[in-house]
Amino acid sequence: MSIRTIPDAGLVATPVREVMTTEVVTGDADASLDQAAHAIAINHVRRLPALHGAQLVGILRFGNLEQAARAHGASAEEALFGVMAGP
Repeated sequence: MSIRTIPDAGLVATPVREVMTTEVVTGDADASLDQAAHAIAINHVRRLPALHGAQLVGILRFGNLEQAARAHGASAEEALFGVMAGP
């Protein structure tokens, strides 16, 4: 594994808290993929941290949704379009 360093442009001393997202959208690890796709679509995010109670147990990526959708004969884009289009 190789690790790249950031050229010293003042970023080295910048704390993560100064640049991180603080309004984090999360989902319940027991939620359905439809619910997770809805959260991803309406919040315009590509990753959804999954919580069990207050504990982080994983991160659902757009790619994970795409894999699940393909396994059911659809694309993630079709699944998200259906969520955004509504009933």
